[in-house]
Amino acid sequence: AFHPTNPNILASCSDDKTIKIWNISTGKRTLTLRGHSKRVMSVAWGPSGKQIASGSWDHKIKVWNTQSGDCEATLAGHSERVTSVVWSPNGKHIASGSWDNTAKIWLTDTFECQLTLIGHSDFVRDIAFHPTNPNILASCSDDKTIKIWNISTGKRTLTLRGHSKRVMSVAWGPSGKQIASGSWDHKIKVWNTQSGDCEATLAGHSERVTSVVWSPNGKHIASGSWDNTAKIWLTDTFECQLTLIGHSDFVRDIAFHPTNP
Repeated sequence: AFHPTNPNILASCSDDKTIKIWNISTGKRTLTLRGHSKRVMSVAWGPSGKQIASGSWDHKIKVWNTQSGDCEATLAGHSERVTSVVWSPNGKHIASGSWDNTAKIWLTDTFECQLTLIGHSDFVRDIAFHPTNPNILASCSDDKTIKIWNISTGKRTLTLRGHSKRVMSVAWGPSGKQIASGSWDHKIKVWNTQSGDCEATLAGHSERVTSVVWSPNGKHIASGSWDNTAKIWLTDTFECQLTLIGHSDFVRDIAFHPTNP
């Protein structure tokens, strides 16, 4: 994950149980964060860039000070592996998704669990806050659905159905009016978050889709797949503009540059 304001700073997490902070202008590692007892699956910067959250198979979320490297808090509450963590745009909440079939909302001032979102019937794979409304969260699951939640009320506002296999990744468009999802059914779907309608199904990968992301300017969706490729899709026509070939094995994750779409 890139730093929210400094495009030269990158965070990575690993099965080696650590989080590392890198300066990509020098290529040097500036910090290694140790404390998780199992593999670290997800990492997310706080909006200020002074903190980072990590989620691990040890069932815990940790919040780190990126200046000192100290662990400021350990958030315990999930009963299974944590697969995804994300910080709300206003910095007031951290959301986490887990193999216990729930997402949890944590307050960043007290690090207490404010809310447990119950509704999925299988593992929660990915979560994402709305780009402009910090009260709206999306989650996706092995139960083949995407759910939209209002965390101010704790209620589910929408369930999006259409994938035929587990949904691994979810990403909001910059306007917040659309959401993209990637599934093991080899497809990406684009949804209208007002009506719940599926606006497009993007077919082209020959294997499972593991990751989807929207470009900062909203003009492209990128997808990564077990077919060893990434694809770039136009959001005005939903056509595949480009297939990126070069990896010799599964593409696990993808990310647009924070300032250059």
